[in-house]
Amino acid sequence: MRIPFLAMGFQRLPTAVLRRMGAAIYQFRTECNWTQEELAAKAGCTPGYISELERGVKTPSTEAVFGLAETLNVTVSDLLRGTDGMSESEEKREELLKQALQQLERITALIHQALRA
Repeated sequence: MRIPFLAMGFQRLPTAVLRRMGAAIYQFRTECNWTQEELAAKAGCTPGYISELERGVKTPSTEAVFGLAETLNVTVSDLLRGTDGMSESEEKREELLKQALQQLERITALIHQALRA
């Protein structure tokens, strides 16, 4: 059964969240000693897509976030939380993370509803 809303991905994440997620993808990828090409092959996407995500210029699909988390052996929260040492204030970081996690919870609830139908 195909669930169409999975293809929608995140609507429009704040730029700071995209950059933080991109930095996290880069960090986890380099910790695995993988090139963008290697990660793309393992995750089933293109190196260009990985590059756009790492630079924070592309909003990922929900499937991409879950697939990258699985491929990198981290949680979705790890990707959304990003890396330490970002320049924005801790309060702002927490608020952005909270918004992103709420969006994930809404998507998860929709998945559960669709599977019950």
